[in-house]
Amino acid sequence: MANPTTNYSFQMPTPTDLVTDLPADFEVFGQAVDTQMKTNADAATQKATLTTKGDIYAATGTSTPARLALGTNGQVLTVDTSTATGLKYATAAAGGMTQLATGSLSGSSVSITSISGSYKNLYLICTGVSPSSATYPQLLLNSDGSMQTNGIDGQAVLRSYYDGIYPIGKSRNMNPANAQGTFWLTIFDYATTGTQRSFSTQAAYKDNDIGDSASFFTGTWQNTSNAVTSIQIQPFSGTWDAGTYTLYGVS
Repeated sequence: MANPTTNYSFQMPTPTDLVTDLPADFEVFGQAVDTQMKTNADAATQKATLTTKGDIYAATGTSTPARLALGTNGQVLTVDTSTATGLKYATAAAGGMTQLATGSLSGSSVSITSISGSYKNLYLICTGVSPSSATYPQLLLNSDGSMQTNGIDGQAVLRSYYDGIYPIGKSRNMNPANAQGTFWLTIFDYATTGTQRSFSTQAAYKDNDIGDSASFFTGTWQNTSNAVTSIQIQPFSGTWDAGTYTLYGVS
């Protein structure tokens, strides 16, 4: 019989069939509906999978839903392919800065060593800086004197240096025993290897000749094989009379 069909291809009775073939038509139709309903129910994601407030559906494989329980307050949903569902709740990674070292500037050189490689960038700030005689600060990475620095010094002149990092340039001098010098150093991607490393410095200080001054330098460290594991802070000549340094790891 050429009866009409539904979206599921159920064979439907016709007005004529209702007179002649009613039992047979409804048997065919009813069995098809029952079979399709069971198929749909078996394929559906069961709401009973979720048992607790905050549960979400995840998958352990193709067409295999599973329950992922809610984490604790403050946790975030993150990818972890080692878990059954490839997801987990975890404490968000800490951002901001972590203090790695701090101390006083004294003598002819201060070296910060054994710097952790667990961060993205390094940020060094030196405050209250005063040399014993008119001179300028010099910074080295891993005691390497082959770094290239380019920038604007306190005379608004573009300078380039090839033997270290000079936050105020080599043409200016900090006023001795003034304890008003401040300079910052940021080293980007310091823990990577096999690539040139960029950095930048800024400084604000009392110039020995022209009074208050400021500078900004950027550059590239030419040693391309090693991560930064130490920083040397030294006056180009003489010793430090005063100053403090703090080194941060930036996530």
